[in-house]
Amino acid sequence: MRDYKNYNWKRLNHMDGTATDTPEQLENFFSADENRQFQGRNHLFDKVVYLQQDIFTVTPVVVKIFIDALLDPTHDAHTNNRIQEILFFLGDAGSGLAMQIEFRGDADPIPAPTPEELEELYKACEADENEWYTGSMDYLMDKAQDDMFAMIDDVIKAVSPFAESEDTTTQEYAIKAIEAWEESKDA
Repeated sequence: MRDYKNYNWKRLNHMDGTATDTPEQLENFFSADENRQFQGRNHLFDKVVYLQQDIFTVTPVVVKIFIDALLDPTHDAHTNNRIQEILFFLGDAGSGLAMQIEFRGDADPIPAPTPEELEELYKACEADENEWYTGSMDYLMDKAQDDMFAMIDDVIKAVSPFAESEDTTTQEYAIKAIEAWEESKDA
């Protein structure tokens, strides 16, 4: 099992609330077992990114983990045929980022909550998953978008070698991912 302890999963969210289930689902996604892969894929694609291409606070963390997987040739992703799905995921995340940046437009930045307000939000979320969808969450979602925007060059660098793949599907997904993240840069 890879070490995902660097992240405070209780302080990250996805479509269904707190992202404490995401480390296990990442392990499933990278597994050699097809049933586990399917379960992990459904979690990552249906809860982390795919709700109308919203970006949740866990999305940049998963993007970072996927960047690391692409850059590490010894990672399970390379031996368990996860590359195409990672590229597809990154393409969709990049499209979601471009859409969110465009949607945000020239709107004034959402004021940052105080550390005390954030701590109250996290405690409330631990008690009730619905608290993720309160006012302070808007700030955290915008911050997640900013975190992803800061990763654009890293994503493109990690994906670019796969644009030269002899496998046409891998090549297609890589090119689409690069285009999506470049579009985010220009949005």
